[in-house]
Amino acid sequence: MLDEVIDSVTLSVIRARLEVITDEMDVTMFRTALSPVIADSHDACHGIYHPVHGGTVAQGSHGHPIFVGAMSHAVAHLIERVGQVGPGDMFMINDPYISGTHVQDVKVFAPVFVDGELFCWVGGCGHWIDIGGPAPGNWNPGAGSIFQEGLRIPLIRIVADGVLQQDMLDLVAANVRLPTWAAADLQSEIQVLTIGARGIAQLCSEFGAGVVRTSIEALISRTAKMVRQRIEEIPDGTYSFGDHLDNDGLTPGPLALNVDVVVKGDSLTIDFSRTTDKGKGPYNISRATLDAACFVAVKHIFSDVPVNAGVMQPVRIVASPGSFLSVEWPAAVGAYTEVSLRVIDTVMGAMAKAIPGQLWGCAFNTVSSLVISGEDQGKTFVSFLYFGGGLGGSPQGDGMNHSASALSNSYIASVEMVEARFPLKFRQWALRPGSGGDGEFRGGLGSTYEVELTCDSAQSFFVGERGIFAPYGVLGGHPGALATVSYQLQGQSIVPPLVSKAERIHMRRGDRVTVQTPGGGGYGEPAKREPAARDRDAILGFSAR
Repeated sequence: MLDEVIDSVTLSVIRARLEVITDEMDVTMFRTALSPVIADSHDACHGIYHPVHGGTVAQGSHGHPIFVGAMSHAVAHLIERVGQVGPGDMFMINDPYISGTHVQDVKVFAPVFVDGELFCWVGGCGHWIDIGGPAPGNWNPGAGSIFQEGLRIPLIRIVADGVLQQDMLDLVAANVRLPTWAAADLQSEIQVLTIGARGIAQLCSEFGAGVVRTSIEALISRTAKMVRQRIEEIPDGTYSFGDHLDNDGLTPGPLALNVDVVVKGDSLTIDFSRTTDKGKGPYNISRATLDAACFVAVKHIFSDVPVNAGVMQPVRIVASPGSFLSVEWPAAVGAYTEVSLRVIDTVMGAMAKAIPGQLWGCAFNTVSSLVISGEDQGKTFVSFLYFGGGLGGSPQGDGMNHSASALSNSYIASVEMVEARFPLKFRQWALRPGSGGDGEFRGGLGSTYEVELTCDSAQSFFVGERGIFAPYGVLGGHPGALATVSYQLQGQSIVPPLVSKAERIHMRRGDRVTVQTPGGGGYGEPAKREPAARDRDAILGFSAR
């Protein structure tokens, strides 16, 4: 066995060093990027990838988990499509059908050579606050195709033999609303990848390239073995679960998402064959994104295993071609966050039946993406805000209040940062009483945000979910509260017709938008909740008013 060739201490040290390299890449990106969505909210991630098949070797602990899983698809595509590469080359892509997620997520990759031989790839993904197209910020709930979502970049060589291809950068910059931010974030990413490459080279210098290479293979093999052992502990059977998206952004009907999780021995099949609809709007995902979302779900279930390609070796994913979980060009995919979160919710819901008492109530799991854009003092601004909500109650206790979704480790932008950079003023930012689902352990609380426009005019877009179908509880726990969004326009309150989506809302000075995020689902029967816990909720103001 590979892990018998390398002693366990060396294997542990090399694993930790690989993770430290990716962490350093994450933190450097956060400290050097210009756009607030990366610099302040940390909407980015980095990873190390296998030189032959592109699988994940290690991931930064500070970045988005779903980015890393999706980027492995891009690296596999890169390996297949690109011939000769050198140590001074870097590649860029945001094509969601290949590299997953949506066009705002720009991925950059660099080969790492050790002793003249390709050793691995390092890669990073950062969310650009705007990448052109008809909707500022690119959160367009009314998009019917990829052409309405922004600039789609195929795999291009952005750096050749150490020289930035300025014509490629100029092409991209000419098509975005904030070219200075885009260029600065790209330059930051390029420098970050050189840091990653340097860290790999130093690691190989200390331990020897052969030892590090063998350790990587052993870590992937050992992780797959760990997952197989975890699966074997689950009773064989088929565990089914269904949930819904409110609508597809264009039509009012719900999108049903059904999964059958089949456990057989030490293997797991996640089967979405009964999910067949295709969204007319942007509530679709590519196969790369589906695989990444399942990766995140499996990692949540088996939380003690390392993050690498071994996690998914015992797992098979099935989806009907053309369904909204596996779309191809030119389908719109801009709301991938919401669809991916529902994929995670359904897999977790099925597994809660397979291992009852070990998982938790559904988290709020909607990014609630709010864009407000316009002109202020003669300059274009594009503000992108997303909000936290409640996590589900668990066997260990009540769910966390106002947390991040299952997709990300992002920070919620601070009031001070938003008000300093944009013509916006927060009128309210508070926990939402009563929003957590009741149970032996209640769901965490969602939040209430009220934002006022302080310039003459702007337009707003909102892409969210859970406005009709609430986060579920488990083992008798109650669902969390539904999401709401409303606009106060010149004294009149407006609720969007599609409830959790709003397209091109025209705002004037003093107008406000109020977003209420869901709480998490409860765990266990409410009758089992300790009276002292209910008293504490009342004292803290967590109970419904």
